Amino acid sequence: MPSPFRNVTIVALAVILLGSGLGLFAQQSQSAPTTSSQDKQLCNIAGKVVRTDTNEPLPKARVVLRSEDDRSADPHFGITDVQGQFSIEGIRSGRYEMYVEHNGFLRKSYGEDDGGNSSAVLDLKPAQQMTDLIFRLQRCGAISGRVLDEDGDPAERVTVEALQRKTSRGKVSTWTSGQTETNDLGEYRVFDLGPGRYVIRAHPRGGSGLVIGGSLLEDSILKSAGGYVPTYYPNALEISRASTIELKAGDDISGVDLSLQSQRTFKIRGRVFNSVTDHPGGRTQVGLVPEDIDSSMVEEPRFANTNLVTGDFEIKDVPTGRYTLFAAWRDGENEFVGSEPIEVVNSNLDSVRIVIPRGAELRGKVVIEGKVAAPAEMGVRLDPRDSRQLGSSRDGSIKADGSFLLTGIADGLYEINVWSECDGCYLKAVKANGEDILDRGLQVSSGSAPSPIELVYSSNTGMIDGTVTREDGLPASGATVILVPDHLRRSRFSRDYREKSTDQYGHFVIKNVAPGKYHAYSWQSIDYDNSTDPEFLKGFEQQAQAVSIGENEKKSLQLSLISAPSTPQ
Repeated sequence: MPSPFRNVTIVALAVILLGSGLGLFAQQSQSAPTTSSQDKQLCNIAGKVVRTDTNEPLPKARVVLRSEDDRSADPHFGITDVQGQFSIEGIRSGRYEMYVEHNGFLRKSYGEDDGGNSSAVLDLKPAQQMTDLIFRLQRCGAISGRVLDEDGDPAERVTVEALQRKTSRGKVSTWTSGQTETNDLGEYRVFDLGPGRYVIRAHPRGGSGLVIGGSLLEDSILKSAGGYVPTYYPNALEISRASTIELKAGDDISGVDLSLQSQRTFKIRGRVFNSVTDHPGGRTQVGLVPEDIDSSMVEEPRFANTNLVTGDFEIKDVPTGRYTLFAAWRDGENEFVGSEPIEVVNSNLDSVRIVIPRGAELRGKVVIEGKVAAPAEMGVRLDPRDSRQLGSSRDGSIKADGSFLLTGIADGLYEINVWSECDGCYLKAVKANGEDILDRGLQVSSGSAPSPIELVYSSNTGMIDGTVTREDGLPASGATVILVPDHLRRSRFSRDYREKSTDQYGHFVIKNVAPGKYHAYSWQSIDYDNSTDPEFLKGFEQQAQAVSIGENEKKSLQLSLISAPSTPQ
């Protein structure tokens, strides 16, 4: 007969287990709302992507959402379906850069108009649902034609570029917006071009082929033939004489044909003398760039290798003009550069001498200031304040103890920068012989630099936020807010200058602001060259708001849009 005590024990145990289970279940029930509440705070966005010209849906467009608060975070993205619809779910609240892209169409940012202006930051509030977004994409343009040689034969493997030019601060800058290479019929097509005015340029590109002995046998037969120079549409040798092509959104302009021009060119021969090593040649490369630094942006540099034993070199196909001839020699991570100004006038240049100096050494140490720990990866960089000082930039890693060494620094005036993975850090001071030389720069003379130096790298930055309103008092969505330091240091300007767009509520946030005095400007649309031009900004300083920010300080501003023409009146 079973013991009654045994049954009581079993019942009691069952009650205990049941109680434990209920307790556990109760615990899970209490924790579940936490996860659920987090999910309820996530945001969803949805919308449609269509063509501007026909309003037809665009399938396979990519919609990208990138966090402005954490640039290292993975992006959210979605692909449109056959109806052009997209949906992105599970997005944390915050500020985002949002854009849409599709092959053959111009990329479009959130809040951007058809002229490419006024893109806005997307500010998502907790649990926000945006399901009616519409992006209208414009088709890219294209320019096509043929390139022939002087005999009318197809010019194969010729580089064709679509160039754009802009005059700013009295100087003309030129950049390549697209390029391609001709096929065996001499045909080319430069595509994915936005609306604008273009200059077409063709030239046989060299530098690749088979090295036989000490000579390079070019892949391009035209390049080997020599004498061919950059030719601008229709058949001009100078960009100032080129015809401009007006391209509207979606235009496909054909028949832009060019005939390559040749002219008398010359040779430059000489020898490199290397003060750093006993080996006069070594792995030394000689290069030639036009004296006008703007021209070098579109001019193909001419290179030549030196004789490994003697250091002799020869550069072919050089038109008349003024140039900077430079020689670079690398020893492991260190590069040493020497340069010489030359002028080619209707004859070959012989016996040109380039000396590669040993240069100066710069020793120093980085001191971290603030609450941030020393970043895992840090480096120091020197950049010449004179952009014509070719090959003089220097990079070096910073060791765990904060020390660094840069070698081979040529004479000149340099800007000092520290780079790291710390977005909120800035270079506060550069101390040499008891003085802060951050503003005036590092001067290297006669192969000597002030050494050692101390770099104070600080995380004690400030933050400025605020709102921008229009004349009617409504929020200015997609406005550009720029923060300009009162003391514009020519080469430090790009580092101190800050630019941000407002979100759909007219709100902006500028983090990691180096302490100092600034003026805050707000524009609905402003050309970058104007926004960084001190002379242009001077005309609107009365409409800007002065602000002083200290270490670890936060300030809020209320700004009004500045109504500004493209140039000050």
